[in-house]
Amino acid sequence: MLDIQRCIVTFLEQQHELSLPGIGLIRYTYQPAEVLRYTRRILPPRYKIEFFPDVDKSADDFVQFLSKTFQIAQSEAQESFANFLSKCKEELAAHQSFYLSQLGTFRYVDNKIVFEEDKESRLLSYNLGNKDVQLPPPPTQFISEESKKPVSSVTVGSQPKVKRQRAIPLFVKIGLSLAGVILIVFFLLAQTNLSENIDWAKIRGTVEGWISALPWTSRTNPSIEELRRENREALAIPAKSADTVVSVPTDTTSKVPSRQLVYYIIAGSYKNRANAEHGLASLRQLGFNPKVLNFNDTLFRVSLASFVDRQKAVNEYIQITQQHPELKIWFYSRYE
Repeated sequence: MLDIQRCIVTFLEQQHELSLPGIGLIRYTYQPAEVLRYTRRILPPRYKIEFFPDVDKSADDFVQFLSKTFQIAQSEAQESFANFLSKCKEELAAHQSFYLSQLGTFRYVDNKIVFEEDKESRLLSYNLGNKDVQLPPPPTQFISEESKKPVSSVTVGSQPKVKRQRAIPLFVKIGLSLAGVILIVFFLLAQTNLSENIDWAKIRGTVEGWISALPWTSRTNPSIEELRRENREALAIPAKSADTVVSVPTDTTSKVPSRQLVYYIIAGSYKNRANAEHGLASLRQLGFNPKVLNFNDTLFRVSLASFVDRQKAVNEYIQITQQHPELKIWFYSRYE
């Protein structure tokens, strides 16, 4: 018995169209990438199996294919194909559906034949790994809420009310450490007989001399006027009266550095630079000017083109999928 179903799949791969007289027409088509306008998504290039129930064409080309494949007469091939169609129609009438291997399922819905393609078909193996792409967002500037607030005028000498966490000063930490070391030494000496031969008055005088030599112990707390004088000297500001008011200009512009969102069309991603550069020659033969990109990460990407205009990038992406369906490309966008 002839394997009609396997021949149908092979015939569709070669001719992309097959007529099932009395049932309809099956087409195996390639769909380039397209943009869904309202959902802001890009459908990747893909193959699909379509069914047209109202189209009835001659199946002579498929009969000749059967005759040539199995090396039988055309009359025998015609009879085998007619018997196959009869069984399909009988199963459709009895069970309201029938399944063609590697194609899909035919069903009766409201007295009409509908078709659902088999997602696991080897005809659709090209689609594996292709996913919908979200349309890249337009570049936006992020301005912090604090930068939007105007800076009010302040008076020199006034103390701003800022809540700060109280950290332990460095000299306090050093003093506590020295005190701990001294206590440990005194404790160890007290447990030995050497303490009787030690001149404690001399040691005390030496420790007091060390403490008095520390910078924070040889200076009193500065006054407000001294602090103002030191600030003026550090900032090179001439001396003014304490009542002088300095108006700080209000700057409502954003402090965020200007960055440009760049859209790349990527044809491949590799962990090794040599592998990335291996396929550049074949891409140049197709008319591209590919480049190997590395953004300080672990991947080396092969870029076909780059754009700062989002719409131009989308148009180029769709054009490449139409002219070169064998390439699997995707978007990569980053601020630069």
